[in-house]
Amino acid sequence: MKQIFLLLLFLVFNVTFAQKDEASIQAGEALLEKGKYELAFNEFKNAVNANSKNPQAYYHRGRSLLYLGKFSEAKKDFDKAIELAPNTSAYYNLRGAALENLGDTLNAIKNYNKSINIDSTDARGYISLSRLLESQNKFKEALVVSNLGIRKSVNQLTLFVIKGSVLQNMHDTANAILAYKSALKKDSLYFGANYSLALICSDRNKIKEALRFINNAVKGEPDNGDGYIEKGRILEELNDTIAALNCYNKAIALDTLNTFAYFSRGIYFRAHGNSTAAIKDFSKMIAIDPSDADAYLSRGECYSDTSNCEAALKDFEAAKKLSPNDPEIYFQIGLCQDETRYYREAIETFNAAIKLDSTNSQYYYSRGNAKYNLELLEEAKKDYLLALEKDSTNSGPLFNIGNIHFDKKEYEQAVKYYDKYLSIEKADADAMVNRAICKNALGFEKEACEEWQKAAALGNFDAKQNIEKFCK
Repeated sequence: MKQIFLLLLFLVFNVTFAQKDEASIQAGEALLEKGKYELAFNEFKNAVNANSKNPQAYYHRGRSLLYLGKFSEAKKDFDKAIELAPNTSAYYNLRGAALENLGDTLNAIKNYNKSINIDSTDARGYISLSRLLESQNKFKEALVVSNLGIRKSVNQLTLFVIKGSVLQNMHDTANAILAYKSALKKDSLYFGANYSLALICSDRNKIKEALRFINNAVKGEPDNGDGYIEKGRILEELNDTIAALNCYNKAIALDTLNTFAYFSRGIYFRAHGNSTAAIKDFSKMIAIDPSDADAYLSRGECYSDTSNCEAALKDFEAAKKLSPNDPEIYFQIGLCQDETRYYREAIETFNAAIKLDSTNSQYYYSRGNAKYNLELLEEAKKDYLLALEKDSTNSGPLFNIGNIHFDKKEYEQAVKYYDKYLSIEKADADAMVNRAICKNALGFEKEACEEWQKAAALGNFDAKQNIEKFCK
């Protein structure tokens, strides 16, 4: 009788603890869904304490640790889950994720493959493996894995999107579009496919089509801020600026820690001349993530816009420490140095930018401007010609080469470059005035007066004075 009582007591004790660990797991999963990772971790920890033989308790605690960025600890929990249940596909998949984040991609791949081998119908292994291979630029291998997953797994939607992304990286946009549309045949509001198609349409300047896809993406995942950010950008292209701003505001309301949302709204404010509001958004980005070089760079550009080069330079230097190989940072520093008349220092800084990116026309143009300000006219002209070689549509060098010839009283050459410049910038009154001066000096008084009349109609004061002086 005593033995039966003890057996019943043992069973009751274990059922109670089994109920407790399952309850903790359920509570932890609900917290994970809400993004409350620390609280979720505590619940899963309670589950482990309640039943140290439950592999699901370790698995879920490992999941929470992944979200918290504690990858070594997460791996240990997945190790324990696999020890207790060695034939569970999901455990290997997330151990692979932990290893990948620890930089051990070789063993991550082994775990993803193990996950697929255990359960070939589980899409998660294919998703993880194809994404990792894509990140390593192994596009053909990633395509093979994504295609295999599409054929064998149950949940194919994400795999169609990964396949589309891989094909885009292989410059096969036509088949990428087909992959995304294959996902939409199964779910017309699937976020990833609609979002990707919106980006493609936007790149192709098919803005109304892009808006249709991004609207579907937002309908599919109304709580995903990235959809509203992209929609805002598309609406800006359609000149619906108020609706665009509302989209950025919505993205921030959904997630007040979304730095990309603040970045997008900051860019919007800067483009519309509201540097003060832009600075606030970029400052918020820095408060959330002090290691974001783009935030310092963008805030510095706003300070430059307001001629506060001292504050701008501090931000550019902070950005340079975080991202020392970004040529744009050196370029912005050079612009500030040029603005404050440190022309020689600016030249050295533009040299650094050009060393990092020798294809950017603006870098040569700006270095030419610094040399022009030092009256190194022939050296400046060489830089302007290099700028035009990199980008023939860059009008600034044409105007400044015209000015160099103008300063040297080489009027025929000056007119040649002013002609080219004004074929691009048709309403630049300053260039009209200079070209008219050259024509007047070359004996074409009537043409000069007609051009000064055009410049005067645009409100140019010098043109009016020249008309009074030369056109009677």
